[in-house]
Amino acid sequence: MKSIVPRLLAAVSLFAAYLLAPALAIGEESVPAPAPQCAAGWESRVYLSARRSVVKISSGDGSAAGFAWKSPRTIVTAMHVVEDGTSFGIVFPDGTKGHARLVAGDRESDVALLELETGPDVPPLELGDLSAIDLGAPVIAIGHPFSGQPDKDEFEHGLHSWTITRGVLSAKNDHRLEIDASLNPGNSGGPIVDCGGRVIGVASYIRGSLGYASASQKILELDQRKRGPGVSFTPSASGSIGAMARVSDFTAYGPIVGADFIFFRRVSVLVRAGALFSFDSETVGDRVTTSRVGPYLYLGTGYSFRPIPRGPSITPLVGATQFSYRENATTFTAGHPQDSSMLLAPLRIAPGISIAWRNVSFDYKLEIDVGRVSDSAHLLSVGYTL
Repeated sequence: MKSIVPRLLAAVSLFAAYLLAPALAIGEESVPAPAPQCAAGWESRVYLSARRSVVKISSGDGSAAGFAWKSPRTIVTAMHVVEDGTSFGIVFPDGTKGHARLVAGDRESDVALLELETGPDVPPLELGDLSAIDLGAPVIAIGHPFSGQPDKDEFEHGLHSWTITRGVLSAKNDHRLEIDASLNPGNSGGPIVDCGGRVIGVASYIRGSLGYASASQKILELDQRKRGPGVSFTPSASGSIGAMARVSDFTAYGPIVGADFIFFRRVSVLVRAGALFSFDSETVGDRVTTSRVGPYLYLGTGYSFRPIPRGPSITPLVGATQFSYRENATTFTAGHPQDSSMLLAPLRIAPGISIAWRNVSFDYKLEIDVGRVSDSAHLLSVGYTL
């Protein structure tokens, strides 16, 4: 009997605690249950799957990273990696080499899109929703830190490409995310991946021991802007200077400033405005033309292609020019000079070709003056695009 009493008392105590627990919890702030943790060993599994989508991009004297997204031929990278060129060498995970062309970029968000021109298809990665990921969530970065630098030791050979760096999401906003892992040169443009294998950011830059990346939403915004109005590049300012070889004399023009627009990835529209003036006078019969000075305008369009990978791009052009100028001239009548200056604004058909490599362009145009064929000209120029 004595042994039953303690058991009854213990049972009553447990029952009372069960009944009183809700009452004791009243007024206390409830703590949400922690989010489910990523499965153990997810880093290796996600890395082996995601690395197949990561490429190495040759940029200047070094290398950077990029990854396929949306389609097997679309590569995402950081804009600062590709801002100094238009065509880039690509190395794929299996060692195959190819080339890609820059089709869209945004310097503010530091995101760019490339299109593979040669090389195998790459399995695209999916984008994750950064807003749905809590701070403290584990992430990995895949890239090629220091791969563009010569190996200091033979034992380091092959250790700088397709590496994995683990960290946690330290901070985020609508534009950037911060992780507590150092992103070194060569990581730029590579994906920041969550434990579900989804890309939440594009590696951008480092500051101290922290790494920063562009939010994945910026990729979607850039793609929508590119496909909306059809303009793949923010118009770039350019300056040119050159010479015009006319049938009867030599003419120079410049400086000329303008803008280049690229529609549908390869259809270029060029706008140039500047001044044109004559170096030397010319004599036509008893008429002496001493100078020609006035504003010059060119509008043309063409389709760009690159016959040699990583070589210069060639753009055959069709367009027109207008040179509104005052022709200062003197006519001799019975030996007496008379001012015969006039205002002219000839509109000329101007087929031509533009060759561009990096930021430098060389243009040739045959300006055909239908009204005054003798005034037709060969126009050569060299320009620099900012």
